Amino acid sequence: MKSHFVIRAAEFIERFIPFWEDCDSVEGAVEGYNIFYNQHAIILHGSTRYALLNSDFVIKWDYNESLIDTFGGCQNEVNVYREAKIYGYDYLFAEITPLKIRGYQFYVMPRIDNVGMYDDIEEYLTEDENDFICDIEVHDLHSANWGMKDNHPIIIDYACV
Repeated sequence: MKSHFVIRAAEFIERFIPFWEDCDSVEGAVEGYNIFYNQHAIILHGSTRYALLNSDFVIKWDYNESLIDTFGGCQNEVNVYREAKIYGYDYLFAEITPLKIRGYQFYVMPRIDNVGMYDDIEEYLTEDENDFICDIEVHDLHSANWGMKDNHPIIIDYACV
């Protein structure tokens, strides 16, 4: 039986941390990890967070604390997801799971396909779904911040404040 993506992400993080601690840059750590383990992980970043993409999960962590109040951080996504779950709209968001490993705080999401392939998310939302997203003030919903799963939009970047 295949293990859950959060378990696989935690195992990845355990193996990744030594590369990260021994390297001057996250990009170099990912490159070293990929070479050593013959993997193809990809590192991306925005103004406040890194996103390390693997085949079926994404590991995020904050790196620019000074801009989190402006652009949001991983904990903002946890808060949005909790609220969405309360109101029954969690299916619109990639589930986020906080993990603290070796004293470092990480956040894991499933990897969503078809990110960046569609223009306007509103075309795929019901009026109620769109109202909810507006009510909780999820902004910055350009095509790189959402994808599709089972013909339904899934937002992957919802940290905006």
